[in-house]
Amino acid sequence: MDRQHRGNEDRLTIPTKVVVLGTAIGSLISYGHVSQAKLAFSHRVTIVIAAELVVFAVLLRRRTSRLLRTFFTSATHPLNLALFRIVVFCGVFSQVRLATIIPFSRIPAGLRVAPWGMGTILNHLPINQRWVATAGVLVLIFSVTGLLGLFSRTSALLCLIFGLYALGIPQFYGKVDHYNHLLWFAALLAVSPSGAFLAVDAIFAARRRADQGITEPPRPSREYALPLRFATLLIGIIYFFPGFWKLWDGGFDWVFTDNLQKQLHLFWTWSLNCTWLPSFRIDRHPFLCSLGAAGALMFELSFIFLMFSRRLRKLAALAGVVFHGLTYRFMRISFSSLQWSYVALFDWRPVCRTVGHWLYPKDMFFLFDGDCRRCCRTVAS
Repeated sequence: MDRQHRGNEDRLTIPTKVVVLGTAIGSLISYGHVSQAKLAFSHRVTIVIAAELVVFAVLLRRRTSRLLRTFFTSATHPLNLALFRIVVFCGVFSQVRLATIIPFSRIPAGLRVAPWGMGTILNHLPINQRWVATAGVLVLIFSVTGLLGLFSRTSALLCLIFGLYALGIPQFYGKVDHYNHLLWFAALLAVSPSGAFLAVDAIFAARRRADQGITEPPRPSREYALPLRFATLLIGIIYFFPGFWKLWDGGFDWVFTDNLQKQLHLFWTWSLNCTWLPSFRIDRHPFLCSLGAAGALMFELSFIFLMFSRRLRKLAALAGVVFHGLTYRFMRISFSSLQWSYVALFDWRPVCRTVGHWLYPKDMFFLFDGDCRRCCRTVAS
């Protein structure tokens, strides 16, 4: 029966792709003949394609179920989670600039502008220079302890708590910076065993295992993989909604008009005060601008769905590097902390194993006295 269902789903796979692709291509061709209500037309096409994808996910429910089950139940080596921990805390540390944050605490309260949904919190939030400076220093301290893997979960939790205050205050004055994903990741690390490898915590844990006669390092497990899976989904969400609102608010005109040129002109004038222009003026090439706008939309909308395939994750990461590279090239926006978070997309153990075999091509053996407590602790650590 399972084989029969699988065969039926295999036969449906190609037609589903053809239907979605045909809808997209047909809509784009029809769009050239739409003179009025273009935004409404774009909305209808978006809804139709989304509905088609949902229907096909239901029709291919067994394949969808296998995909989700594999994604959420697969195991990984603790090395991968440890590398993610290091990257996250390095990112948090780099964002705490006391010389920039502290002056915000001296700005009059009348100039504060609460982001949507945070007006009530802002009215009761004490903001003063001493508290801001203290919170900022504590974030720096706990990001270092988190990076070293010293009390990893506690460090992540405290980094999150004080980071919400110290890094949140600059967001209340009209200009919003985009490093909130680092605090999301800190929340994940606060409930994850990220200190099981490449950490001071790992040394103490290894010594405790050695006292019980266990000298082997931690093995791959689902508990190390699940936080990384949620991290990849969060990265996908970070991309998806900007792409969705571009399409929903601007429609296909976001791609097929001079929208991107105007966006670039506004950014160069407003954000960079006309002090910098790219050496290659892409705004003078309408076709390249439309191609770039289409590529940005496709990348942002598809990234989260590519996360469910191990092979396509690599493609998504490559596309992300190109996307951010071009954004920096023409707008001086690097978003480097998010790019470094791509470490969560890969399994780094094969890479480390390959490098190890290259450095040490011959097998190495270590002999020790299993009855010696100090020897066992040394080997385990």
